[in-house]
Amino acid sequence: MKQNMLLCKLLRYHAVYVGLVDTLVFLHMASSSVDFVSKRYESFPDRHFTCGVPLQLLDGEGGGGNKRLTCALACQELAACTSFTFTKEAEGSCAFCPAKNITALVFTPKDNQTESWIRRSGHYLKPVHEQVLDIPGAGAAGGLIVVKGTASTPLHWKRFMDLFNKKQETIMLRFIRFAESPNSNASFIRLNSMFNDTWSVETERNLPLELFPFAEGENYEINFLTTSHGFIVYVNGVYLITYSLSISKAEFIDSMRLKFGPELNYVSF
Repeated sequence: MKQNMLLCKLLRYHAVYVGLVDTLVFLHMASSSVDFVSKRYESFPDRHFTCGVPLQLLDGEGGGGNKRLTCALACQELAACTSFTFTKEAEGSCAFCPAKNITALVFTPKDNQTESWIRRSGHYLKPVHEQVLDIPGAGAAGGLIVVKGTASTPLHWKRFMDLFNKKQETIMLRFIRFAESPNSNASFIRLNSMFNDTWSVETERNLPLELFPFAEGENYEINFLTTSHGFIVYVNGVYLITYSLSISKAEFIDSMRLKFGPELNYVSF
């Protein structure tokens, strides 16, 4: 009997401790303007979305006086809000572009007056080669998938990754990087998709070696932006290629298959 009572006390103390730790983690992340707000929004100070309509103001309650958290909580209540821009002037204000109206991603130097906060569902550190990652919701309009890595030395001639639906084995987007030999003086990026076991017509961009965004031993960052008209791909902050695909198909993306060898070290969505 005493042992059972002691066990119950220990379990209660453990529950309180875990709850306290979770609360402290939440408060720490919520009060930080550097990395995360409300566990769901990450700061990207070097990029902004362009919008096909005027931005809509966000206003809400809560946040304990933290304006960024107030904005995040208000954005979280709106299905159309996948990101917001925080302006520091006038005690802080924020606005958002409805997800279906996001048209592009613009990379800019850090702006001391505005901050972009983008909703994040999860991230993977140092994913394994050929690993299949769960990325539910990543194909919705306004979704942004960020992939970081370091190019191999020597640069492998072919690497690719798939954004697909695991149950249907339907590939909504295959991103292929071909690094040709120096003798050919050209490399290229290819995008396509596969539905009902049939590959689509490829979209391809040839690049001279001096403009190819993957260099031996160098870090790189790939951004896949889902818009209502398809995917826009950026590498190292520069527009690379667009692939047309209806949003009704892109929304079925729930997985990512990596065929990039040991190069990748970060994926977020």
